[in-house]
Amino acid sequence: MPPSSTGSKACTGPWSSQRVLNASSKLPDQDLLGFIERCLSQWDINYTEEEKRGIIRSLPATYQRYELNECGLLKCPLSDEFVRDDSRLKNAVARFKSEVAQGLHEKGWQKQATRAGRERSQGKFDRYLMEHIEETFGSDDQKTRGPGVQGQSQNDHDKVD
Repeated sequence: MPPSSTGSKACTGPWSSQRVLNASSKLPDQDLLGFIERCLSQWDINYTEEEKRGIIRSLPATYQRYELNECGLLKCPLSDEFVRDDSRLKNAVARFKSEVAQGLHEKGWQKQATRAGRERSQGKFDRYLMEHIEETFGSDDQKTRGPGVQGQSQNDHDKVD
């Protein structure tokens, strides 16, 4: 069967990353911590054992615990208190929402950032960065002359009108 000319539904559906992770997304305006807490509080109802394993695999190593409850089902490794109280999680969610609002998860921005990183590692921006540093902090020559105003020699600084 030939590939669809309209593209994959996974790439264009209402929950696709292209729609959810763009600058016009409503995601940054939502209570994501509340959403996470609701999902975890209904862990056994919302997820199959396979989905639970996938979620656990995506967590940091310290939270990748595959413990079973009294019914033989995987227990959620995160507590409700963790979601409510952990400052690292709160900061990460806030940063993520800000990044989405700024469009930093859009495919085009990601490509530009990758290209800029590659160009930077090849030295393309070295001259610009040196000029910016000199503009901001002064040149090495100015630092050795003392606390004069940028572009003004120490002798000019000491002159009295």
